[in-house]
Amino acid sequence: MKYKGIELKEITSLQVFDPPKELLVWEDSTDSNEPHVDTVCAVVRTVIGTTQVIGDFGLRWKHCAEIPKETKPRRATNRELAKWIAQGNGEWRLYGTAQIGANTNYEYNTYEEKQNVTDGVLVRKWDDTEWQEPTVDYLGIE
Repeated sequence: MKYKGIELKEITSLQVFDPPKELLVWEDSTDSNEPHVDTVCAVVRTVIGTTQVIGDFGLRWKHCAEIPKETKPRRATNRELAKWIAQGNGEWRLYGTAQIGANTNYEYNTYEEKQNVTDGVLVRKWDDTEWQEPTVDYLGIE
């Protein structure tokens, strides 16, 4: 079963969740039955040998899985961004302001050089019209 394009690893081992746990639950693998988040108390075996997912208030489902963490692309470090700008690849600005940095004025303290660029900074290549997050993918690093 896929959820938001990610293949789910179904929980099939018998277990009790104490306290109950938020998991993705679903009945079958049809498109009309998308997984949804609900509280699960246990995964048990039925008398006919199948597994059953037990939720709050006696709700039951056939399947459950951990909620997948969405992976975000890695933001560039301050040093990586400064190097990218110094090489003339594009420009940067603070989100929500009209302040646009020149090629040479992206500054940071020495102890911050290996830290990721803060959330408020956006970048764009010279031929782009839209501002982007400073991820290593966008900057072409690695």
